[in-house]
Amino acid sequence: EAKKQLAHEIIEKNKSPLSYLEAVMFPQLKTVSTQEEELKALNEAQLGDVLGLMEYIKQNSSLYFCWNKDDIPYELNNLGLFKTSSNKDFHTYIPLEKDVIKTQVENSGQAKIIQAFKFKQDKSPKEVAKLKVLNSILGGQQSSRLFTDLRETQKLAYSTHSNIDNFGNTGLMILSIGTTTDNSQDPGATSENVTKSLEGFKKNIEKIKTQPVSEEELKTAKLTIKSNILNMLDTNSGKINKFIDDVAYLNDLNYTNKLLKEIDNVTIEDVQKTANKVFEGHSLTSIVASEKTLKELNLQP
Repeated sequence: EAKKQLAHEIIEKNKSPLSYLEAVMFPQLKTVSTQEEELKALNEAQLGDVLGLMEYIKQNSSLYFCWNKDDIPYELNNLGLFKTSSNKDFHTYIPLEKDVIKTQVENSGQAKIIQAFKFKQDKSPKEVAKLKVLNSILGGQQSSRLFTDLRETQKLAYSTHSNIDNFGNTGLMILSIGTTTDNSQDPGATSENVTKSLEGFKKNIEKIKTQPVSEEELKTAKLTIKSNILNMLDTNSGKINKFIDDVAYLNDLNYTNKLLKEIDNVTIEDVQKTANKVFEGHSLTSIVASEKTLKELNLQP
């Protein structure tokens, strides 16, 4: 039963426009596998393999205690139980040499589109705060520019958004939208919606690079980001996950507190400068759509 579920997830994952992300953005990685390779490995996996993995995890895991740094008893500190992590970011950033377009056929009335940009990321709280504010204004929440323009004004989609991710010292800004292209009941559902969506991405990117955001946009973005972080910290799982990120990944027990302070310090000028950094290079555009739509757009898989 578990194999069936995993096989379904592998197949569905490879229907996503995100399926090309690793191979295009991180060509130096040797671990990128094809759908066929993943399904073959899954089929060959045995119970003993799973039990062996569980034993390996047990033998090589670390246990983190959620404790305020200043409250750690001197006696425990003296035992060397609490040590600063020596983890360092590994270097993964290689600029894209040109714009890349990938397409995939799926018999669906909706086209799924992403456009991804890569940039060299500084993970200091100050720089991450600027990045989070930029993302929130562009497409990270319901009052964002992408949502207002492409959904509310142009009515191209039910949902459109942007999000940020990273791998090593490579940052990713990913814009996404699902737009209807084939529907006999909707005269506005045409392949041109793909073109309009991509034009909308371009227009909003250029605008945030060249024109200052408003004070209201900046204020709303800051409140939204801080509320999301604080809401996450209201749950035990959220606290643990944040603690592990801060200590094991970012090597700073107080990273989240510093980030919350830096969010308040982000300026309108910071947003524009960060936008020009994030969107200065080439991009990956990935489209999953019907064969009819791709042919009409002169895009072949």
